Amino acid sequence: MQQKLILPLNRTVVTASMNNAAYRAKFGFVHYGVDMVSAVGDTTIYASGTGTLIAAGWDRYAGNTVVIRYGLQKR
Repeated sequence: MQQKLILPLNRTVVTASMNNAAYRAKFGFVHYGVDMVSAVGDTTIYASGTGTLIAAGWDRYAGNTVVIRYGLQKR
C-alpha cells in the first residue's frame, strides 16, 4: 500500500520544480527535486509521511536541506 504524502509547508510556493527547463538553462544541470518556501514566512517543516531522516542542515549546493527516505507502508 502506498503512503499518501502531505506537503512539508503550510501555504507553499514552489520556487523550482523537478526537471524544469528554465532551471537547467540558468544553472546548467537538471534539477531532481522541488524547492519551496512558505508564502507566509513560517519556518516550520513537517515530515510528508512516515519515514527516516537521512540528513538536515546546510548544503553548499542546495542550501537548507531536509532529506527523508519514505518506504512503502505495510498493511
